[in-house]
Amino acid sequence: MDDRLVCLIYHSRAKPALCEDGAALGELLHRARDRNASQDITGTLFLAQGRVMQYLEGARAEVNVLYNQIARDERHSDVTLIDFSEIEVRKFREWGMTSLPDEFLMEISESCGGKFRPERFSAEAAHFLVDFAARLLSPEGEFRVY
Repeated sequence: MDDRLVCLIYHSRAKPALCEDGAALGELLHRARDRNASQDITGTLFLAQGRVMQYLEGARAEVNVLYNQIARDERHSDVTLIDFSEIEVRKFREWGMTSLPDEFLMEISESCGGKFRPERFSAEAAHFLVDFAARLLSPEGEFRVY
């Protein structure tokens, strides 16, 4: 079993049902937290304007298995890898999976021309957004306003 610590960032297009139904997204996050905790996978999910970007971190083998499951999930399409690399430490070690409020992503989007378009992100830009999010989240996974 390959237990080297890695991070993986991907983007996709969410199906309308996932974007329009807050309960569906809440259920997805709840199940992801439970599943990820059992696999020692942590990370964060960005969802805005029908676009998804997710950052995962954990042991290489477990992250690979999860990404392959995600790629086959019918709740989104066009799943595309942005980055996959080894890391020394986790950014989100305090929680299994967190998500940022829509208003945060909308503000970021407005500063980038009005739309959240992770498909245009380089690996460096995606990591910058993830790092920024990690600094804004409390250890409990709650968004902190400064």
